[in-house]
Amino acid sequence: MQTLPKEIVVFLPTNNPHPPLQIGQELVQFLGVGRAEFGIDPLLGGVEVRIFYAEGLLERIREWLQKQEAVFEITFLH
Repeated sequence: MQTLPKEIVVFLPTNNPHPPLQIGQELVQFLGVGRAEFGIDPLLGGVEVRIFYAEGLLERIREWLQKQEAVFEITFLH
């Protein structure tokens, strides 16, 4: 039996058209999830955004980031 992830982790590197933190904040605002955790990777300079997993949220995240032409990577925490 496969378990659902607890969190969606979006990594936004520095080679984005806008600052990664700005993109992450705008993403959270668009999603209307209320709470998200932000972290800055000291080695790569990118931003990690952690959002609690919810049904249908992954598709909305991908769609929004693609519309912004953002460079991103998505992983999950179980």
